[in-house]
This record gives sequence, C-alpha cells and structure tokens, in this order.
Amino acid sequence: MNGILVYARTRNERQFVGIFNDLENLKSEVVESLDITNRPDLSSKIYFSLDGEEYKLFLEDEKL
Repeated sequence: MNGILVYARTRNERQFVGIFNDLENLKSEVVESLDITNRPDLSSKIYFSLDGEEYKLFLEDEKL
C-alpha cells in the first residue's frame, strides 16, 4: 500500500488533507489533522482514495 490519499470535497474542488499509512487509524488521524489545521468545518466532506477507489470517511455522528 502506497498510502491513503485523504481530501475534502468543497464546492468546485478537492482540498488536500493528507496522506496516511494506516486504514485502521485513519479516522482518528484525519480528525487530529483537521483539528491541527483548524478546519473542523470540513469533517462532513472527507473522502479518501484507496487502490483507485473513492470512499466517504464518516467522522463523528454522521448519518448515511
């Protein structure tokens, strides 16, 4: 695995959040990264790419 690309989908673009190594700790690492960069507003817009597929990363108490 090369890394997990994490980004936020905003209006007309994707905002890079980071590249992470561990799927098991991805959620907590992304939350920490958003806190450090003072961007908790992006938490409902987070997606990640793994092996060419895009997935929604649900943070906090988001509903489907």
